[in-house]
Amino acid sequence: MDNKPENQPKESSMRPWIIYIVIFGAIFMLLMAGRRGNGNSEEISYIEFMDAVTNKVDNTDILIEAKIKFSQSSELKDISGTKKKIVKTGSGFDFALENGEFIEESFHLRTAIPRDHEAIILAHRKVKQEQESTLLYSFLLTMLPFLLIVFFIYFFFIKLFMNYTGTFPRNNFHICL
Repeated sequence: MDNKPENQPKESSMRPWIIYIVIFGAIFMLLMAGRRGNGNSEEISYIEFMDAVTNKVDNTDILIEAKIKFSQSSELKDISGTKKKIVKTGSGFDFALENGEFIEESFHLRTAIPRDHEAIILAHRKVKQEQESTLLYSFLLTMLPFLLIVFFIYFFFIKLFMNYTGTFPRNNFHICL
């Protein structure tokens, strides 16, 4: 039996890099998942939104659901939700159907709501209110990915330093200078 270091299998030098690539990829995915908005929603006007809230077709609501997010810093409100698609027929309007199902459309808009319309909108049973997140929560949510990146970079350099010197930097700090 030969116990020489040449015969021992070497540890792969790619393994730490693969781990770091996976970590940075996960951080990137968290950043992308945290972004607001739905990519396939259509921006509509305030008049179209009010039509969906106040009108009905065949005694059925056009609006499926809507969420109003109130901003703490501005009069503008973010409104998003889904509604049934409407098509014009010869005698009026009807819902668009596909395979016997209503076609749903996602929508969003950012607008100020007049005081006299606010009561009408909020009285609709399919409209929900959401309070905007606080400043501290927004700050932490924004800073968390960057703090994770700094932590992993620090961790990487400490591990690299320990591999080359064999000691923790506190014991051998003069080497870093």
